[in-house]
Parts: sequence; structure tokens; C-alpha cells
Amino acid sequence: MDALVKAYHYAGQVIVTWTGQSDKFVHVHTGLLLWLLAALVLRKPLRSIWPFAIVALAEFVNELLDYVFYSAIDQGDTVADVVATLAWPLVLMLALNMNRRLRG
Repeated sequence: MDALVKAYHYAGQVIVTWTGQSDKFVHVHTGLLLWLLAALVLRKPLRSIWPFAIVALAEFVNELLDYVFYSAIDQGDTVADVVATLAWPLVLMLALNMNRRLRG
């Protein structure tokens, strides 16, 4: 298990380094990508709660693995990671639902 956590953490560092962007930038784009892929795999519309739930679950697991790797939690960083990952999928899902209701 320890090797898996270390490999996951290393993979995350490689992605951040490869993109040349901040980890929050990676969180935003990963959240959006997971949301789209979950909708495709689950064959659910983007307005459905299920693709968003997959993103939320993935972010929970990510933060859990960060906790295991660092043996501590940095509340500020954790909250920022969660917001960065979930914000746009949540806003877009709500907008798609609102748009549907507005059209009748």
C-alpha cells in the first residue's frame, strides 16, 4: 500500500511538472476531465449528479492519499484543492439544470 501511495504522489508531481502550471491549475482541469469522462462512461448527461459524484469521490480519494503520504493534513491546501477540483463541474452541472428548467 505504501508503494502505491508513493507512486500516486510521484505521478501527481510529474503531471504538475510536465504542465509547468500550479497544482491548482491541474486540479481544475482534472476535475473537468473526470466530469466529462464520467458522463461518457456512465452514459449520463452532464446535468446528472452522477458524473459530479464521481469527481467528488475521486477528489476525496486524492486528499485521503495526500493525507497518508504526508501523515498530516494541511486544511488550507486541502480546502483549496477541493474547491479547485469541484467548482467548475458543480457550476456547469447547476447551470445545465437551471437552463433545462428555464426552457420549460
